[in-house]
Amino acid sequence: MTRTVFHSNHTELVLSANIDSWLRGYANIAVLDDEIELEEAYFETLGMGLRLTFKGGRFRSGIGYQNEIHAHAWIFLTTALCTMPCSERHTFRTASRLNG
Repeated sequence: MTRTVFHSNHTELVLSANIDSWLRGYANIAVLDDEIELEEAYFETLGMGLRLTFKGGRFRSGIGYQNEIHAHAWIFLTTALCTMPCSERHTFRTASRLNG
């Protein structure tokens, strides 16, 4: 007798909201069959003035256009050949960044 069992393989729960008028938060939580992993969690300022923003937490590196996008979402984009070898590595870092 065969039992049918539900497997989620890899499911992501994404939470994003404005915390107040100056700050927004983002979290991406991956759920596998037997574990939960926090892929990204960061806050970002919204109005520091002088076009400055500050971002802190665990997030993907902002080097290049596609690096901030999860690799499983690349099917909707035309991927440059030079980025293909890097697509298998996780580029999540716990850091802070100031943009202007």
